[in-house]
Amino acid sequence: MVQPVFRRKEGPRACAVAPPAGQAVHTNREDALVVWDDARHLEHFVRSAQFDTSAKSFGFLVPTPSKPTIAEANEHVVDVLAALTAPDVVHETRYVAEPIGLTMIPFALVGARKAAAPVAASAVRVLEETVVAGLDAVVLEADDPSALGDWLHAHDFPFTNALQRWVAPYLAKKWKITAFKYARPDVAANVAMASEPIASRAVRLSFSTDVPVYPYREPDDVAPLSGRELRLFLLASEKLTGAFDDGAGAWPVDAPFGAEVGALATLSATLPGVEMPTTPWLTELTDHAAQRHAADVEFHPAPDRTEVRRPAVHTVEDHPVPIPYELPFVVGGVWWWRRRRKMR
Repeated sequence: MVQPVFRRKEGPRACAVAPPAGQAVHTNREDALVVWDDARHLEHFVRSAQFDTSAKSFGFLVPTPSKPTIAEANEHVVDVLAALTAPDVVHETRYVAEPIGLTMIPFALVGARKAAAPVAASAVRVLEETVVAGLDAVVLEADDPSALGDWLHAHDFPFTNALQRWVAPYLAKKWKITAFKYARPDVAANVAMASEPIASRAVRLSFSTDVPVYPYREPDDVAPLSGRELRLFLLASEKLTGAFDDGAGAWPVDAPFGAEVGALATLSATLPGVEMPTTPWLTELTDHAAQRHAADVEFHPAPDRTEVRRPAVHTVEDHPVPIPYELPFVVGGVWWWRRRRKMR
């Protein structure tokens, strides 16, 4: 899990543990994509999120197994993914009789034609510094959590004891830490604190790894937060399933979609530099955990390749068929006249 920290006006403090009143940073919603290139053992991790905070600037830390390549992703990538996993829409046409006077038929036909028209440091090494998607980013390699904390403090990134405990397992595994910093571009330093949520632009991190992974862990002092949602898309050459890396078992999430998908030209256009799988299998997972398990999630081939799709949505469009009020009388009159004529 990408961990937020923030900078208060009068000095740096952390918000992951116990932020001052009015200075919390919460992740209301998180959308992410993992594209797994099995042949090259390369993972492309794309993330966008909405933060609820009154802070003027804040940062967050992203752990990766190796040094990542950082790039901005198209802001529409999540929309494209949502469209790919959306339910099929089945349109039905139903013709409905609409009684009408004979004098209104011309107007009714004109109206039908119109309706049919379409609507349009020594212990901390800086591996890279860059600016991407409006964020200052620095990729760090550290030998111990304390040294990393000292470096972050010296560069205006607050670092609490909880974050130090959180980062320790990653540094023990020689993972890299990318520190991002976001500052509201429309708020001057002498203006009162802003309160609107911040929606960060999508960022892509590409890195080498033995297995695809999602950094799910949070600091141990994060309080439960109900109502938040994580939506993760997995794109690979086969169906993948998630499990915690500490052996605790499968990741308990909802999987409303998992199937092979066709042409990915639209998705590929939103992810320049990312090679799409030749036989793409797309999985959508949603997590609503108020408090997360203290482990990351790894993905492995699923034993069951059964496709899962959302139920189709049926829509019915009524087309009125004008039926004159006088028609029964006309038909009845013709029938009576013909019968009378035969009787003669």
